[in-house]
Amino acid sequence: KEARRVLRHGGRLYLLEHVLSNIPVLRQLMKLFDPIPARIWGAHINRETVDTVKVAGFTALSVTNRSLDFVKEILASK
Repeated sequence: KEARRVLRHGGRLYLLEHVLSNIPVLRQLMKLFDPIPARIWGAHINRETVDTVKVAGFTALSVTNRSLDFVKEILASK
């Protein structure tokens, strides 16, 4: 929500994010192992970032898989 607040009208948000996989086996492994990276460096690997961007009021212009389906390039507009 903060990114949306500070962007100008029509501004674009570019993200390169690790997200929860839609591949069933990877999805379960990511959920199972999430506490490890969260504890080590504070990053959760089981987030639904594309949905979060939409809930924050952005319009997703494009979502591109960069590594299988758990690293995504997200381009959104205010």
